[in-house]
Amino acid sequence: MASPISNQAPRTVPLAQPKKNDDVLMVGFNKNAQLEADGLRARGNNVTFIGDSKAGQGKITAGGTQHDLNSDAGVDKYVGTLGLPADQTRRVGDVLKGIEPKARDEMGSLAGVWAKGEKGGTVPSRLVMSGHSAGSSMWGDDNGSIRYDQLKDLAKAMPKAAAQVEDLHLAACYAGTQQNVDRLREAFPKMNTMWGYHGSAPGSESGAVAHQRRWDAATRGRADTLDRDIAANTRKGENVSTWDDKNGLRNGQPPVPLDTLRQRVTGNEATFQQHFSGEQVQASPATGPLRDYYNQLQGLIRHPNLPAAERAPLEERRDQTIRMIYYGQNVAPKFNNEHSAALRSGYEAAGLGPAPNFGTMSRADALRSIRDLDAKVNADSPAAAREAQRLLHGLRDLNSAIIPDGWI
Repeated sequence: MASPISNQAPRTVPLAQPKKNDDVLMVGFNKNAQLEADGLRARGNNVTFIGDSKAGQGKITAGGTQHDLNSDAGVDKYVGTLGLPADQTRRVGDVLKGIEPKARDEMGSLAGVWAKGEKGGTVPSRLVMSGHSAGSSMWGDDNGSIRYDQLKDLAKAMPKAAAQVEDLHLAACYAGTQQNVDRLREAFPKMNTMWGYHGSAPGSESGAVAHQRRWDAATRGRADTLDRDIAANTRKGENVSTWDDKNGLRNGQPPVPLDTLRQRVTGNEATFQQHFSGEQVQASPATGPLRDYYNQLQGLIRHPNLPAAERAPLEERRDQTIRMIYYGQNVAPKFNNEHSAALRSGYEAAGLGPAPNFGTMSRADALRSIRDLDAKVNADSPAAAREAQRLLHGLRDLNSAIIPDGWI
């Protein structure tokens, strides 16, 4: 006898939703970021820590296989192991290929964690990004750099995972801006809170752990507000910025008219030029007239009413200035170490004898030596001489294409 036909619609089983959690995913670009992860674990948190790869920068070990992300082919091979649809695999790969190779291991590992969320699993709802920053990007000492726009691009390529991120902590200098709030709200549509800094941030051993303990307590559960005053009376607590949807961005700073900020920067142009020419030398990276000028640039850049057309040249000047601040301490020595062979070949090819040590000479002497090379090199000069000139023009101009963030 035939079974009766039911007039009822077939029952559907709803897809399982990712579980709510207070887990923390920390991406640390500096070697001592492990201290921050340990500090959060000590409070009973389930922390997934991503640091600089032990296999070497730009390399990831996944499923027992080492993947070298320094090449596009290596990126393609790695993202192919994430188990994502072909189009999504391509999009994740395209994001990773656009990142500096030395930072691909951190961001590739982040994609590896998020891949679980793309396949219906649960990923940590709280994300900590720890490193150095000038406002638009993050990096580690002698490590690669990522732009916050690239973090956004990876999140948009992995939207199911990104939709599980509710609280974001940018443990980095000058990262707590309205511009970053806007781009990261787009990246993480369910973001409830964000913690950052409108000035310098404490390091792992000098206050970051204390700040993250307070952030942890304030963002457990389904917190939808975050008060910057919880960092009061801590080292660099005055530099904390917080955002939540109810209160917007709060940084404790009185509003300053845009024209006033423009006048401050313009009025201190001579400070930049004196240091850029080598006439003046910044005695300490932390304090001094050039650091003051840098802070004035940062204040102007983060003003919400600054026209977009003004922002790009100001950000370029900001990036030059931070390289000038660390010129003698980091930039010149690392430049000389990285390019000593090319400089030696170039000076010999130009008939100028041994190349000077740009790591130990003053900025003023370096500029004089570059002018001497320019007088000898033209379009018909040997390729080695022209390459040395190209590199030294990057040092002269403090060009981020030649002086990477990781050297600052």
